[in-house]
Amino acid sequence: MCGICGEINFNGAMASAAAIERMADCMAPRGPNGAGIVIRGNAGFGHRRLKIIDLTEKAAQPFVDTALGLTIAFNGCIYNYQELRAELTALGHTFASHGDTEVILKAWSQWGPDAVEKLQGMFAFAIHDRDSGRLALVRDRFGIKPLYLSQSGRRLRFASTLPALLKAGDVDTSIDPIALHHYMSWHAVVPAPHTILKGVRKLPAATIRIFQPDGSSSDTTYWRPDFSKSQADLSLSAEDWRDRVLDALRLAVKRRMVADVPVGVLLSGGVDSSLIVGLLAEEGQSGLTTFSIGFEEANGEKGDEFQYSDLIADHYGTRHNKIFIPSAEMMENLPSAIAAMSEPMVSYDNIGFYLLSREVSKHIKVVQSGQGADEVFGGYHWYPPLINSNDPVGDYADAFFDRTHAQLSRHVAPEYLADHDASRAFVEAHFNRPGADDPVDKALRLDTNVMLVDDPVKRVDNMTMAWGLEARVPFLDHELVELAGRIPAEHKLAQGGKGVLKEAARLVVPAAVIDRPKGYFPVPALKYIQGVYLDMVRDALTNDAARSRGLFRQEYLQTLFDAPTEHITKLRGSELWQVAQLEMWLQAQGSEHGGEDAQAAEGGLRPSAPPHARPWTEAADRRRRGLRQVRIHDRLRLGTAGLRRDLHQARGSGRHLARGASRLPRHRVLRARSACIAGRCPPGAVSRSLAHLPARPLHLPPGAQESERVFRPPVEHPRGRRGHQRHLFDTRHGAGSSGILLVQAQRPGNHGAGRGRRGERRNPGHRYRDRSQAGHRRPGVRLLLVVSGRQPAGPSPGHRRGPGAPAGGTVSGARAANLDLSVMHDNEQAIALYEKLGFHRVPFFTVKRKNPINEEFFAGPATDAKLNPYGAIIVNEARRRGIHVEVTDAEGGFFRLTYGGRSVHCRESLSEFTTGIAVSICDDKAVTRRVVAAAGVHVPEQLETDDETAIEAFLEKYGSVVVKPARGEQGRGVFVHLTTMGEITAAIDAARQLCDRVLIEEFVTGEDLRLIVIDYRVVAAAVRRPPRITGDGETSIRELIAKQSRRRSAATGGESAIPLDEETRRCVADAGHTLDEVLPARTELTVRRSANLHTGGTIHDVTGEVHPVLVEAAVAAAKAIEIPVTGIDLMVKSPRVPDYRFIEANERPGLANHEPQPTAERFIDLLFPLSLPQAAREARRK
Repeated sequence: MCGICGEINFNGAMASAAAIERMADCMAPRGPNGAGIVIRGNAGFGHRRLKIIDLTEKAAQPFVDTALGLTIAFNGCIYNYQELRAELTALGHTFASHGDTEVILKAWSQWGPDAVEKLQGMFAFAIHDRDSGRLALVRDRFGIKPLYLSQSGRRLRFASTLPALLKAGDVDTSIDPIALHHYMSWHAVVPAPHTILKGVRKLPAATIRIFQPDGSSSDTTYWRPDFSKSQADLSLSAEDWRDRVLDALRLAVKRRMVADVPVGVLLSGGVDSSLIVGLLAEEGQSGLTTFSIGFEEANGEKGDEFQYSDLIADHYGTRHNKIFIPSAEMMENLPSAIAAMSEPMVSYDNIGFYLLSREVSKHIKVVQSGQGADEVFGGYHWYPPLINSNDPVGDYADAFFDRTHAQLSRHVAPEYLADHDASRAFVEAHFNRPGADDPVDKALRLDTNVMLVDDPVKRVDNMTMAWGLEARVPFLDHELVELAGRIPAEHKLAQGGKGVLKEAARLVVPAAVIDRPKGYFPVPALKYIQGVYLDMVRDALTNDAARSRGLFRQEYLQTLFDAPTEHITKLRGSELWQVAQLEMWLQAQGSEHGGEDAQAAEGGLRPSAPPHARPWTEAADRRRRGLRQVRIHDRLRLGTAGLRRDLHQARGSGRHLARGASRLPRHRVLRARSACIAGRCPPGAVSRSLAHLPARPLHLPPGAQESERVFRPPVEHPRGRRGHQRHLFDTRHGAGSSGILLVQAQRPGNHGAGRGRRGERRNPGHRYRDRSQAGHRRPGVRLLLVVSGRQPAGPSPGHRRGPGAPAGGTVSGARAANLDLSVMHDNEQAIALYEKLGFHRVPFFTVKRKNPINEEFFAGPATDAKLNPYGAIIVNEARRRGIHVEVTDAEGGFFRLTYGGRSVHCRESLSEFTTGIAVSICDDKAVTRRVVAAAGVHVPEQLETDDETAIEAFLEKYGSVVVKPARGEQGRGVFVHLTTMGEITAAIDAARQLCDRVLIEEFVTGEDLRLIVIDYRVVAAAVRRPPRITGDGETSIRELIAKQSRRRSAATGGESAIPLDEETRRCVADAGHTLDEVLPARTELTVRRSANLHTGGTIHDVTGEVHPVLVEAAVAAAKAIEIPVTGIDLMVKSPRVPDYRFIEANERPGLANHEPQPTAERFIDLLFPLSLPQAAREARRK
């Protein structure tokens, strides 16, 4: 998914590259992985790329096929692109990339506009035909991907967001009365083609618009769902429809897994998202990541549904992430969420999606979401009143509309009021279209084609793409929707709505999610506008901008201010919030007056950007432009052993990589840094970086050649700042000795100096000092060129011989060089180009592994040994930073990390930093308890004795106990909630199989909380829950356990499984069942009381929810043991309350269990703090 934009002038004038760049830059959050602009005479396209399919630069956009004369800018994803590619290949087409963009282009060339009907997916794209001069704009069947247009005279502009068009300028920003009528009547829904601004329109869903060279255009609606029923449809039973729906949804979910990156799920805990998770589990999807969000309670209304999302996450063993947002944080982020909207929207969960997307985007790029199910399968409350309705339009308006036309005339200023009841007229016209006879079907068709497009779908797109996250909606698979249109209304409206979907879900997900009570309201603090929220909206509606615009009558606003909780719409929304959202959105986009005069000379209304896009900094500009920043370390140690250790990505300052070429016909060498490589080095060895060498005149090795080309001239930055590229090409020689030099060159005559931000004189490029000139500064553009040649046989002036010796006398370079461009071994075209330019191949010099731009940068030789997930997560983070990794025993999880001349041996998260004393304390649970208790940590009562009388007294005192070996790990030999002497005796005998010493401990009820402490700071926290199964009425408990165990094993890479041991048998028996008994359908059964992950337990991230007292207890325990890395286990009533009991400390916690928290990063920070840039180290210390 991406952001697209463009301009075409029908008078033949050249398209404005500046305007297109402003539009593209405005959409940088939608496409953080790349940017491109193509100008083809009077037409120009811009693109911001989010890499999902074909991560190489071959799929970069705008995509131009010069042979076909076609250019495309595409936003979205085509799920059947591989099948279409095969079909087109059979027809004789060839492909230069492996993505879906080129497939659309070739399909258009083959079938013309008919190609769109073959596409399965979500999309908005523009195709320009060089030969005919025509421009085609296309939007998918449900308008999942947006496309906005503005026309001024003979010029057309289009973009994925409305603010991008404002950024280009020359837009009529006066309020559209028809759109305002829809907004105020239809719960902020503004049907296409209208938007709230007169000068911006949006392409309707399922539309192909062809513009001719003279500017005339024609529309084709290529898809309309049919809601008419055949006799065969009416004869099908509810069970028939259930099975067909489930099959179609299963296919829809499977289609939306197409990606070259991981795909997660937004799990609300409702039927729709739970069903997606269940179907993915059926497909064998392992390691699935799910995300849920919750808010604080308000006015007695609960702010989260974690109990249901947890249930699903437990049931399917997902990597579940719960994000809890305090009210203060929500309030802080509301303005940014509003600014991220392409159009004003009033749904309260906008802020929820915005903040959820912020967190999700830190971990994955693609999610599936459950939007659309209510509209497609009849889940809303306004459908039942339409059964047998004699006035469908009136009944629909009475149930859905926020206001009547008469009420609106008393609320809106006269100059903004439409001259007729535009919203009711729109509904009436839509209801009268053929293809739906039943009133319920008329409403379902309207909601699917209109309301869905401009409310839930738009909301999800805007809020997820504000953080570069792609959301896919399987319930809007067009084949599924076509099937649903044929289902009789009674099957949809059964069971309080979505009856047929609920019946399908019963075959997949636990009944507790399906039969849950209704009434949950997202973000309850916003339901009744009070306190700081009332102050915020009052300020927005009474400030100078609002008064100048005068949208609403002052007496109406005063009524809302006086009693905000009394003015609630039929959809349980606040009228005050609705009018405030519109005004706040207009102000966020910079519209002070709402008229044509409210425009800037460059950039329209200058829409404000969210915090992550402002203020401007060089680093922010790099992210905004999506350009590569990769560099090498500034120390070089070379020798015959291989050049492998310290190449890494520095996290700090840097420069950019961009495509294009410019010729540098004359240049003079100012200075260079060099290195001699002697002897042979193994393939795959990686260069360490350049040392700072003393100042001497430059001598090039005999036979050395200098490239006369550099890639990309200086890039113009905002505020006149110029950035200059520094490039290291991957030069390659034959085997034998060779020299590799980086030479800095200066453009002749470029000696101008600029001003710094505070008036200081500043070089347009970088400052440097040529020491041979007594400190004289030479301003100008510095460009790094590669100079390489064979090492001379004997000494030459300025040379020393031997491994690691410098290849020539040089003057000092400035800090570390950048690695902006390299050549992969399989990139034949690039290799041929560089050889033609005079570069030579050096087989043993390899810069980096193949990886996408802006992804983690790995360096050093790949490790072939198979580590378990707990070791691999640390090794991957180490290699990402350029730390050398040597796996000493993969099976045992042992590896050695080396960096900066220091080496640390580790076994997973256990390192040399943990002393033997600390390990011995953790090894003995009785000793652990005594040590932490002495530090003031609350511990349960414990007994170590064989005296039955003492044990009986202990049991009588506490009623329930835990038996566990004094030494042991991974939950082996632990028996919990024992209530009889017989159970205790049997448990003691079993525990003694592992350790001679057995501990008896009071049983503490609650949740098992694991906190990861690294460097005496809590970096992750998770609740662990015991394994559970759900009956289906056909399978025995033993088989269900085996099935659930296989799921857990697949989800954890074999690290978790449910053992059929005495503890499992006892737990099942205590619940009144036997292992061979068939568990009734939808009955849940906990099969172990222990929540250990290795014995089938599930883990749920609660890092953001932990009470400070629990954090303090974990840190106090770690300090008492004097262990820098540990997993502290507490029994708690809830992570949010301070009550707890310490259970044990683990000296080798599994860091991989706590993804997406940065446990591995913090572990490496502890071992090698200098692998972080200085700024990051200082921030960490603070």
